[in-house]
Amino acid sequence: MNDLFRRICMALAVGLCLLLGAAGTATASPVVAGPVLVKAADGLPALDEGQSAAAALNASASQASTAAACPAPGKRIKTASDPTVYLVGPGSRLYYIPNETVYFSLWGSWDGIAIVPNSIFAECGWSDAYELANARLVKTSAAPQVYIWDAWYGYRWITTETTFNKYAFSWAKVRIVGSVSPVSSNTWWQ
Repeated sequence: MNDLFRRICMALAVGLCLLLGAAGTATASPVVAGPVLVKAADGLPALDEGQSAAAALNASASQASTAAACPAPGKRIKTASDPTVYLVGPGSRLYYIPNETVYFSLWGSWDGIAIVPNSIFAECGWSDAYELANARLVKTSAAPQVYIWDAWYGYRWITTETTFNKYAFSWAKVRIVGSVSPVSSNTWWQ
């Protein structure tokens, strides 16, 4: 009985050391390649009945690796600690939305914004973000092409309806204007 108790305590101690060691190394150097977009939960996973510590860590790493990736073009993101909303644009260029007026000139609601950790910016190589200054969606009554306009780049053509929908822009926000000129030739939204 005493030997069985000692073996159980030793197994628990080894398992705890493995969990704590893995948690320490996971914090310093993540098992997954690339950033984790959204933290699933704080701390380590609870062990199911009969599940070993190694199995729990493997399951945790497997779940994290499926969530690990930089947000794709078209995604709107923000951190929990900052109200600024960012848009991942063409070529994964990062844009920030300067205020609610601009935001609601492009989208109809706050739905679809992902909360990401502050570390995502460094992990995805975003050292700066470009402002979508006074941005709005426009088209002329004479043509079906829709453009995004902002004070820095002017008019940029949104190349297809699929692209428009990928960015989750609101069709109700498209304004009819008399003319669209000049159109930027090298910064299309794709």
